[in-house]
Amino acid sequence: MRALRALAKREFPEYLHLKQPFYRMLYSSAITVMETYLSDAFYQTVIKDDVLIEHLILTTPDFAERKYTLTEVVGWHKATKQKVTEYLFDIVWHNLAKVRAMYETVLGVKFPTDAAAVHRAVAIRHDLVHRNGRTKAGSLHRFSLSEIEALFAAIELFVQSIDAQLKSRPATPAAGSSSPLPNPAAQPSPP
Repeated sequence: MRALRALAKREFPEYLHLKQPFYRMLYSSAITVMETYLSDAFYQTVIKDDVLIEHLILTTPDFAERKYTLTEVVGWHKATKQKVTEYLFDIVWHNLAKVRAMYETVLGVKFPTDAAAVHRAVAIRHDLVHRNGRTKAGSLHRFSLSEIEALFAAIELFVQSIDAQLKSRPATPAAGSSSPLPNPAAQPSPP
């Protein structure tokens, strides 16, 4: 985020008409920074812990609701970490509803309740990336430097809240012992 802040302060001559395209790129990049954090933090926490891997498999609908043949079960047993890695690398990490549920269910980490600005920013990023900066109605998103800075600040607060919870998580007990993991039957609240 520090690099994006430095770039945001860059001045362009007005005749180049680069400020708005540049701000749109910074806006989109800020969401990418958040996605990268969410992906890396979740992956690095889960993949090194067999109990968390098992909890992910048992509580994630993409795994838990699927029917497996005996051959697939044996194959999974031999390559669990590889299969989980493939699954996690295929997730769209800006799908905050899905990612929030995974963080809550698997790690017991709650997303901040005051994250409306981040959720709006993800929707705007969709317009920036998939509609060349235009809304569904066709109007162009325009940003000021203060709006870009506010986005950076909102994302930093969002990430800091999650990071603090990850760092204060109790160690996962060995398989078979009592676990402080969240109850998989408890459903996280909607966004």
